[in-house]
Amino acid sequence: MSLRNKHAASADAMFPSDHKAAAAMSMPAPSSFFTKLGQVVAASAMGLFFGWAMEKGKVTEPMVIRDQMGMTRFTMMKMFLSAVVAARVVLERMLAQAKAARTTAIHVVRGTINHTRSGDEVVFVDEKLGSSYAKVAVGFSIMLATMIGLLEYLLPWTSEVPRDFARPVGDYLAWHAWSPIVSGAIVGSMQIPAILFIGDTLGSSTSYMTLCAQTSGLPFIKQTCGHLCKFKSGMGNWWQVFYIAMAALAASVSARMGATEGAVIPGAAPGAAVFGGILMLVGSRLAGGCTSGHGLSGMGLMCINSFVAVAAMFGGGMVAQQILVATHLG
Repeated sequence: MSLRNKHAASADAMFPSDHKAAAAMSMPAPSSFFTKLGQVVAASAMGLFFGWAMEKGKVTEPMVIRDQMGMTRFTMMKMFLSAVVAARVVLERMLAQAKAARTTAIHVVRGTINHTRSGDEVVFVDEKLGSSYAKVAVGFSIMLATMIGLLEYLLPWTSEVPRDFARPVGDYLAWHAWSPIVSGAIVGSMQIPAILFIGDTLGSSTSYMTLCAQTSGLPFIKQTCGHLCKFKSGMGNWWQVFYIAMAALAASVSARMGATEGAVIPGAAPGAAVFGGILMLVGSRLAGGCTSGHGLSGMGLMCINSFVAVAAMFGGGMVAQQILVATHLG
């Protein structure tokens, strides 16, 4: 789920409540056919890059995830931290451009803009907070980059790739795995088209709400799940459907080119995978965001709620892995 759809998304900025930021991001103002078409194209292109990077990074494979939660393989952490750093750099750059122009004309995350306005002047959160915000933000990025470098130095990514890894000569696209650091940077940089062309930040789980919302006209659904109506229409919701659909397509093509399509992937039986996927969706809705919305967008905007949510996601995964090992279910 992206921060545009999170209510009071940045109201929990990492500082006192009197500096709370505006809650929502705005979609680009024009609503013409060509504007919507451009948003669909941008969302689809983002999905292609996202799906390709995720498949090449191998962070979707059950054993890669489980080994990360057991702290025996760090592919997932490298990719996630790399994506967060890239997203953080992008969001900070977009904010800097808006500050230089003293306007919100470009599609900058509104969560970084304070409620207080004087005429047409825009007051930015970090300006009201002074140097504290800048020190924390820069220090946070440096800390994550240092962690990535240390992990890669101690555990080179080629030593953690699932299955035998042989680099084909001359065709990077045909490799069955990429460095998780490169894949993560690609994913995090998708904040650029998301902000510029769609006016939103990265997120994924709203797509499932939008699809479920198509049943909101049914009497039973309307009575029990009336909140679905707000997800039923509008490019603010539907762009993620195109994004996720194209991500699945790109992941399939990537697997085929890397000769991993159809391979036996250990770690989870089909039934367990479906059940786990349902739990992940329920959890992401309860938390108001997934690893993209909270991890890449929320942490990129230094939102406390997102830091708590991401810590809970990884903490829950680590506990679940220990339970699986202790009960011999995994």
